Amino acid sequence: GRRYALGDLLQALVFGMVVRSPTLRDVERDLAMSPVRRELGGRGTPSDTTLDSIIRKLPIAPTRAALRGFIAELWRSKSLESDPAIGLSLVAIDGKVLGSDAVQNHPDAYGQGEGTQRRFILKALRAVQVSSRVKPALDQRIIAADEGEANTFLPFVDDLRADFGGTGLLECITVDAGFTSRENMHGLHEWGIGFIAALKGSQPT
Repeated sequence: GRRYALGDLLQALVFGMVVRSPTLRDVERDLAMSPVRRELGGRGTPSDTTLDSIIRKLPIAPTRAALRGFIAELWRSKSLESDPAIGLSLVAIDGKVLGSDAVQNHPDAYGQGEGTQRRFILKALRAVQVSSRVKPALDQRIIAADEGEANTFLPFVDDLRADFGGTGLLECITVDAGFTSRENMHGLHEWGIGFIAALKGSQPT
């Protein structure tokens, strides 16, 4: 029955990210115990269920636009300058497991294993600019159950190009062997994006 300002709820979530609270229940506990809670300016300590509810209601498109706009501003203000030892803007793209459960809680979670060992795994591609001290995540995209990592790669990079293509932020992309195919690397080359990639062994494509 309690009501919170949206800003207070978002601030609580950011606080949890900063102190690396692993679950929303931990965010609630850590915020309540924090000696700097009053200085943060947020009112009250929202429960884990309240935080879960607001996360599910946040629309993705404007949230993503705000993230990309923030990163673009960091780039323009030279807060994302690359380590001189690297010498270029390097973005790492890799697959990440977002969740694994015995039941299919998301339409794009794919089944793996049999019987009592069967798990439904939800994965995403994530892009992180790794050459700067800040190392911000640029974006992530859910991997559809029927697509796989390699087939999601070029559409994901094309989305990144829409916001960062003319900035120099996507100067070079590094990937692991799972993404290293002739089609994917040729696509990066056609877009004028450098790449660092390697195969673990000879592959037909």
